[in-house]
Amino acid sequence: MELITGLVPLPVFIKQEAMASCYKLRISSQWSQNGCGHTTIKCIMAQQIPESLFPSDRAIAKYYFDKNYSVHIPLREDWHNNNVSLNDDIVCFTDGSRLTQVGSSVSGVSIINSQEEHCYPLGYYCTVYQAEIYAILACAQLCRMRED
Repeated sequence: MELITGLVPLPVFIKQEAMASCYKLRISSQWSQNGCGHTTIKCIMAQQIPESLFPSDRAIAKYYFDKNYSVHIPLREDWHNNNVSLNDDIVCFTDGSRLTQVGSSVSGVSIINSQEEHCYPLGYYCTVYQAEIYAILACAQLCRMRED
């Protein structure tokens, strides 16, 4: 019947949801393993999906209530009259991407002022988000090295 209606069989759906919940709880450090009952799903998932044991992105929420910066938005007339001075001593572009057909990811950094271009191959398991973040971090490191 599931084939006709296009639904996933109930036992498969239940295992899928259990594994997804286990993974989400493990990533957020809320999974507790006691080795019996339903907590053995982590061991089953590790055998069937070894990628689930790879390190993962995890953002811990931090709240900053102190304002350590100031914002200045010029008037529209200043923009039209070219009366806006921008502090653009260093101009950088970053990009991270994943090619699904090839199965690899790459990050790139281009520093316009010094005409530098850097390319970082990141392999198969890297996501687009990780590639983007890596490019930003690499750009910051390159700019920091230029200051020294």
